[in-house]
Amino acid sequence: PNVETALTCQRQVRELGVYGPVSIASLRTPQLPYADHLINLIVVEDSLGIGRGEILRVLAPNGALMSRQGGAWEVERMPWPATIDEWTHFLHGPDNNAVAMDTTIGPPEHIQWAAGPLWSRDHDVTPSIFAPVSARGRLFYVLEEGPVCVIDPRLPEQYVLIARDGFNGVPLWRRSLGTWYSMQVIWGHIPAHSQRRLVADADRVYVTMGVQAPVTALDAATGKTVFEYEGTEKTSEIVVDRGILALVIREESAGDGLLAGRTRARFRKGYE
Repeated sequence: PNVETALTCQRQVRELGVYGPVSIASLRTPQLPYADHLINLIVVEDSLGIGRGEILRVLAPNGALMSRQGGAWEVERMPWPATIDEWTHFLHGPDNNAVAMDTTIGPPEHIQWAAGPLWSRDHDVTPSIFAPVSARGRLFYVLEEGPVCVIDPRLPEQYVLIARDGFNGVPLWRRSLGTWYSMQVIWGHIPAHSQRRLVADADRVYVTMGVQAPVTALDAATGKTVFEYEGTEKTSEIVVDRGILALVIREESAGDGLLAGRTRARFRKGYE
């Protein structure tokens, strides 16, 4: 829109109390002021001289372009590039080989997006971010949101599972967790099993909702509980591969045990 129209729309947005999630600006150049692959939905009624290549440049994979063609609207989806890999487990994939098959990545040139917290716990205790994984453009991680203090790490801990859009950082959902691990561990150590209890795939997130809690499958898009697997308490590692869910479970009397079954079915218990 022109400057006068933009100002009118900005006033309306403020009056509605939605400024922030909604913003309006007047574009003065044929280049869109956004990083590559940042936008999930672009609606074009009149391109105003902006080239199709420039519009597609800012559209994120899986995003949608709605354009008016005559009297009808057409929707075009941005496909997922074969050159962008996923990081679904602590060490990339179910094979624990921490090497991504991504050829889009390159030397850092800019910041795609930034999100809080700006500060976390003192470096003398366990770091505040655990187990980041990603799948289908979504980023999942466990965050400890307790009071930040460089003097006394014994302040209460507050763990939460957070999902964000991996291309623009927009928060998608969050779920409160029980104790994930004690912040009393000093000198920045994170036990390996604390990083291995969160796994993602295209439509599910598999996580223990606490350090002793059973494994739960969540809907990756909404965070709602889909299924809780009985008999999976004390799981220390989750692996998902081609529809099979494998768990390492710590048993004080029998040592580590292995459970395996289909992601959409109940488990049968069989130790090795």
